[in-house]
Amino acid sequence: MIARLAAWLVLAGLAAGAVLRLALGRRRFPALLAGSLLVPWALHAGFVAVRALVQQAPVWMVAVFLGAGAALAFVAVALGLRLVPRRGLWAALMPLIAGTVYLLGPFLLASLALRRQAIDLDVVPTAVYAGACLFAAALLLSFAPAARGRPANWPRWRSGRR
Repeated sequence: MIARLAAWLVLAGLAAGAVLRLALGRRRFPALLAGSLLVPWALHAGFVAVRALVQQAPVWMVAVFLGAGAALAFVAVALGLRLVPRRGLWAALMPLIAGTVYLLGPFLLASLALRRQAIDLDVVPTAVYAGACLFAAALLLSFAPAARGRPANWPRWRSGRR
């Protein structure tokens, strides 16, 4: 069932990306990249922070979680925008990369720390966040610019002439 949902999210993202690319053009890729990285993270982190504070989690723990997540999100945006001219595919996949690092880093550590204090977080917002990252990466694939020039490690084919 999860694989089917992931496949539907990818197909929906590709379809939405194709429609948006026709409507907006390829110039909007950096703005869409920044938005697709920051908006799902902000919604998930905000929900987790509010939920933890309502259940009387220590404020310092929530602040550390939010700070680490914000730092990761802004580094992902900066790295993604830097990758746009040369590595468009990597920039388009940045929501998946950043989402994986966020879920395995700050969120996992915060979740384990909150569980020690008998505070359980709901799994639904995390599943929705993972789905949003998958959808955003699929959406951005149609916007990804082609790589300019030949990569530095591309083999140089020699002709018969010298």
